[in-house]
Amino acid sequence: MWGGWRPRPPADVDLAVPARAMIAGSEENRIFEVGEDDFLGCRLNGPSGRVYAAFTWNRPRTYRMLLFILGRPSVWLRLWVLMSVVIVLCWWLARYLVRPVLEVQKLVGHIADGDYQQRLPESLTGRYDELGNLAADMNRVTSTVEAVIKGQQQLLRDVSHELRSPLARIRVSLELLRSKDPAGNSSGVLNKIERDVERLNELIQQVLDLSRLDQVQSIPLPRETLNLSEFLGEISSMVQFEASPWRKTIRYRTEGDPVMVCASEEHLQRALENVLRNAVRYAPEDSEITVDLGWVSDPQGAGRLVRIVVADQGPGVPPEHVERVFDPFFRCEEDRGRSSGGTGLGLAIVRKAIDAHQGRVKARNLEPHGLEVEILLPPDRPTTTG
Repeated sequence: MWGGWRPRPPADVDLAVPARAMIAGSEENRIFEVGEDDFLGCRLNGPSGRVYAAFTWNRPRTYRMLLFILGRPSVWLRLWVLMSVVIVLCWWLARYLVRPVLEVQKLVGHIADGDYQQRLPESLTGRYDELGNLAADMNRVTSTVEAVIKGQQQLLRDVSHELRSPLARIRVSLELLRSKDPAGNSSGVLNKIERDVERLNELIQQVLDLSRLDQVQSIPLPRETLNLSEFLGEISSMVQFEASPWRKTIRYRTEGDPVMVCASEEHLQRALENVLRNAVRYAPEDSEITVDLGWVSDPQGAGRLVRIVVADQGPGVPPEHVERVFDPFFRCEEDRGRSSGGTGLGLAIVRKAIDAHQGRVKARNLEPHGLEVEILLPPDRPTTTG
């Protein structure tokens, strides 16, 4: 019985000629080609001595099988249905297994960027398998890290606020002591105390600035359109006044046309001042710090970006520490940090402020020596009214 997709033997094939050839010949087995089909002929000897020829229809050759399949639409339909079912099952299985991994990878990316508020959806954490357990564990880890970070930030804010009151009282006490010592016998000690108080006050202000910038995700910065060409020029002139006693020169270069950005004047000024003061702090005497303002094509394909480059001729940073100079409280060398008055928060504030403006900042060493800080900011988008 023939069934399924197997072909049937032709019913109108004339095997008389192959039969006579088989009987007359001496070969016991032979393949005959009749029309477009193949038949296996067998020579049989009967009990009475008569010779018979038996034929078996062979399977079609490869190209004939293909022709047969092409000529049977039902076979193609079954193959199409089978392949469709297989494709759908594979797609569902891949989505079922890969989607949770991609969600976890996305969450890890948010954590690496400092965003601890993201969580994996309940549709993923509610699964009763290993991937569901992994998703639930990731949410717990993220919540724990967020609680620790927020607790640390709150502690820094509280301590900073609490320290401001005693520092203010110390300042008042210093002024009273100076008024009671008109001869200036204790001026050296009082000046040293005043310098330490000023340094503590600067550290507290930087901690508060860093804490405020950490809240930018929930409280957006107030922004306005700024002429960055003039704004950066004014900041360069102000820092130049501070660098003059050490014979350090700030050379500011910009293009002719104004460069406009939409930014928070206070936070952007603090960021640019920190970059310039950091360059002045580590640049040698009688050296030059260059500040360049211009445009650059966005490597990520988002058009043009505003580019600020500050380069000094200082010792630079060890290559293994270049990526960490923007971390809070990080200093490459403790002794150098103490001697220069650095607290390890200046560049951390820079990165937080630039991130709040949807910009990017990075540092690189120069040859033969020096450090370059590059800041990329989105330009001011013109608005149209109708």
